[in-house]
Amino acid sequence: MARVDLDLPESELDRLRLYAARRRMPVAEALRRLVATGLEGDAPESAPAADPSGISAQALALLGAFRDREGCADVAENHDRYLADAVRS
Repeated sequence: MARVDLDLPESELDRLRLYAARRRMPVAEALRRLVATGLEGDAPESAPAADPSGISAQALALLGAFRDREGCADVAENHDRYLADAVRS
């Protein structure tokens, strides 16, 4: 376990002491539990990658915005064939 020096406003420290006292635990343990609870589900590996330019949002906004002129309804299944045909022509 690592030691941390932390500055808190008096009002927050009072609330933390009260929280710990109500649960009959040391302030340090109460703080560890509150930090763990606050960080739950925020693991770096589960966080989405940063998209500073908003490209993902722009791409999602285009979904369904265009129709195929030839009326192909099976593009999802046959996209490789359609791409190969387009490259050949």
